Amino acid sequence: MRRPNSHRTETDLTRRALMRLLFAVPVAGLPLAASARPARAEIAPLPAPDVTAASVFVQDASAGVPLMEMNADERRPPSSITKIVTAQVVTDNAELDEVVVVDAADLATVEESQMGLFAGDTLTVQQLLEGALIPSGNDAARTLARFVGDKLLGGQAGDPIPRFVDEMNAYVASLELENTSFANAEGLDDPNQYSSARDLAILGARVMRNKAISSIVSQPTLDVTSVGVEVRTYLGFEGAPLPNSNRLLEGGPEAMADVHGLKTGTTPDGGANLIVAKWSPGGNRIIAVVMGSAIEYGADGLIVPDSDRRYDDMRAILAEVEASFAWVDPNDDDALPGLSDELAAWQVELRNSSAIVMPTAINQPVRYQLELVAPADGETLAGRVLFLAGSELLAERPLTFR
Repeated sequence: MRRPNSHRTETDLTRRALMRLLFAVPVAGLPLAASARPARAEIAPLPAPDVTAASVFVQDASAGVPLMEMNADERRPPSSITKIVTAQVVTDNAELDEVVVVDAADLATVEESQMGLFAGDTLTVQQLLEGALIPSGNDAARTLARFVGDKLLGGQAGDPIPRFVDEMNAYVASLELENTSFANAEGLDDPNQYSSARDLAILGARVMRNKAISSIVSQPTLDVTSVGVEVRTYLGFEGAPLPNSNRLLEGGPEAMADVHGLKTGTTPDGGANLIVAKWSPGGNRIIAVVMGSAIEYGADGLIVPDSDRRYDDMRAILAEVEASFAWVDPNDDDALPGLSDELAAWQVELRNSSAIVMPTAINQPVRYQLELVAPADGETLAGRVLFLAGSELLAERPLTFR
């Protein structure tokens, strides 16, 4: 026999009273568990507009809704977008204030994007992450892979770089991403180095939850001085701070409003790649990916000026998305009158209060229905809110006690 709870709080008693009321008295507009479930609205991802990209994927990461796709599962070289996974593995296995000495083998060739490291320079893990993610330094990425790979070896013999790459592949395997594989940490072309637009969007959404990474990829420039006796400051063209390779970032030369990350990638085999994190008009985080946009290389191996079309592609994609969808804030009393009062009366709140995604073609006001369900143990109240346009279900959100 279950022992009576002598420490039941006033809130517990109120919840039990609410359950008794709910299941004893029908509540207007409040469907019970046995109610007929409305049909879910068909929110099909948009086709991509006329762009040069070979593959496209856009998702509302806050609401978990795909918004646009084209060849989204096609395997392609991810180039330097690889470095977002490099950064994730680094932050999982090293402290940001650890000190690292650069090795000659870490340095970049003249054709590679780089931070500008010299052998013997001493930097923190934080500084090297900034160098890998802001100017997309291959030298910084290799230095981090060697340093963390050595930690992962734990004193055992072996090459630290392959050990680090193994950890990158273990990370994507843990996310069940079947179209992603890595052969190096910096993003150089390799037959075993590939990803897809959909997989990169999933990875981008994950790393943006990492405060260290999301803070770095939002910075338009890098101004950093090494912590060793060399006291070296790493600068870009004509002594200016190193610019972020993502030109759409707020503060960048081609800035778009509300873009707060993420990463570029460019190689001869992969073309011009870009993953962007942007706030939607409703405040949700949008992750958008283009892979294989047009770009030209000259005989010297360098990019031909004004040949890069990834930014034009991304602007066209995001404009189409924002014209085709609306975002409804569930906390907005004007958009959903009465919802906040009902939630307060039942002492519950939305577990996810991100905006509801709605195709503009539906052209119906959004309404809601509450479903409160007493589980078998009779101790707690569970439930959800259904958000509908007409008779079609747009989204459902679980409820939790306040």
